[in-house]
Amino acid sequence: MNNQARAVLQRYHDQGFKAFLVGGYVRDALIGCESKDIDVTTNATPADTHRLFPDAYDVGGKLGTVGV
Repeated sequence: MNNQARAVLQRYHDQGFKAFLVGGYVRDALIGCESKDIDVTTNATPADTHRLFPDAYDVGGKLGTVGV
């Protein structure tokens, strides 16, 4: 796991949220490839994510996807 992924997960966990790596990042790790993006699922709301990551931006509208 790269340092950026570790830092994102750690920040969520430190604030009492669950967060897990998902998607292409996990697939790439399993086949030994470097991934260009990191996908995380969490029980934090988009508002929580914006509070934890002030530079976060909305990506998915109704889906609540937030870029960090």
